[in-house]
Amino acid sequence: MVSPKVIKFLMGGIVAAAVNFVLMAYLVEKLGFDTPILRNFANIIAIEAGLIVSFFIYRTWIWQGGQLSLRKIFFQQLPLYHLAGGAALVARSFIIFPLLDRLAVNYIVNTFIGMLIGTMINYLISNYIVFKKTSKY
Repeated sequence: MVSPKVIKFLMGGIVAAAVNFVLMAYLVEKLGFDTPILRNFANIIAIEAGLIVSFFIYRTWIWQGGQLSLRKIFFQQLPLYHLAGGAALVARSFIIFPLLDRLAVNYIVNTFIGMLIGTMINYLISNYIVFKKTSKY
């Protein structure tokens, strides 16, 4: 059985991914970020926006509790959350994908496995490092 906290985490991730996709489409289609450099810049903006949205979703919906100062949220938790996302990205890009690719796993299956493992890494780091003092569970 999957815990309600994990289900909320996945739902929050879907919302953050939707923000990422919508913002990316808006920047490219409506604002004209239509060169390779501008599309890459749009991707960076969309990733960062999705990351910040997911942080606040998780902070208010999953890892609630405690009276934290804005200083602690912005200068401790948010940077740690960025590190959690970065750790998942590094694991996916430099360990999981190359290993599975070398084992001749189809790239779509490989990407899916990487997303699952990356999500688990992000969840574990968020649960035990980023939000450890504010968790109500």
